[in-house]
Amino acid sequence: MPANRNSNQCQQSVDANAIVERIRKEIEPTPDQTERLQKLGGALGAAGNYLANSCPSEIPSQPTARLQLMESQIEKLTLAIDFAHAPLQDFEQSLGGEQLRRFAGTTATAATGDQHGDSETAARCTASLAIVGWSVDQIVNTVQPSEAQRVALNDVHQAFEKAARDIETHCPTSVPPSALARLEAIESRLDANWRAILSIQVALATFETKLSDEQKQRFDAMNFAAQ
Repeated sequence: MPANRNSNQCQQSVDANAIVERIRKEIEPTPDQTERLQKLGGALGAAGNYLANSCPSEIPSQPTARLQLMESQIEKLTLAIDFAHAPLQDFEQSLGGEQLRRFAGTTATAATGDQHGDSETAARCTASLAIVGWSVDQIVNTVQPSEAQRVALNDVHQAFEKAARDIETHCPTSVPPSALARLEAIESRLDANWRAILSIQVALATFETKLSDEQKQRFDAMNFAAQ
């Protein structure tokens, strides 16, 4: 996440009307289902607008500040998902067997971008572990900690490893069968990321208190979070 990243990259518009129309054509809903689908579309539009308005104007360069931003953005994304959870559940529960099959296929394609998303889902999930698994070696080379400081740095290392294990535990190996199940899997993964960021924040904050002013300057100038 480069510090100078353009905020427009996260302000992607959500065309809720187009989503509703695509689903309507695929499943041919009854009048009652159409009403539920429209409520779902309204929730998706509200979630999209909320996220667009929550997009940060800039990305801080300081590693700990980036973590704080990540925590805040995960909380906002979780709230946006909450907008859609109940309407999606209500709509999905109103569908018949064949409609459910069509709906699941439509939303799976939208989620993965193709009909063969399982392997790509797992690959992207595994790759995302690098975001949490910051290189302790880079911190050592940059900060050059003393033996006393290495005790706190070891806590940072352990926090990274615990965070990575937690995220890996919630890493899906395949696309869940239904739209609601996929949404709930996203919620679970976001929660794991949120816990990981909190644990790393605590460890890094403690480590920084052990550094000299010169070491703090070098640490704050690190760009390993962007890799």
